[in-house]
Amino acid sequence: MMADTQQKTGPAVAPGGNSKAAGSARERRAFARYPFVAESEIVDLRSRIQISARTSEISLGGCYVETMNPLLAGTAIYIRLLTAKGTFETNARIAYVQPGIGMGVAFLDTPPEQRRVLESWIEPVRRFLQDEKS
Repeated sequence: MMADTQQKTGPAVAPGGNSKAAGSARERRAFARYPFVAESEIVDLRSRIQISARTSEISLGGCYVETMNPLLAGTAIYIRLLTAKGTFETNARIAYVQPGIGMGVAFLDTPPEQRRVLESWIEPVRRFLQDEKS
């Protein structure tokens, strides 16, 4: 697991964030999220700030990235998720921020081959969780 780092300095923590915003973001999700750990490499497309962090949840529409220094909500990013089973990468934006904890990421314009990577990661977790409920 990579440590949370920023390679450029500057204000990257969203001021005044709260858990209510994160809660309402969860209520609006179009896709189910699943527990999933992956290394995350994020690049802010405007400032070129680079962050290495850890993903703790994933869905077909986004993921949750744990980081002490989240970017501002609405920031356009490029994200790469790395696992032993492969790599996923796409354009995205920061959907919501929990200062000092992490940020919700919404994937944008995910190419079909990258969506297939996500599906191949999510399906075994979905089946496992479904079997656990049975």
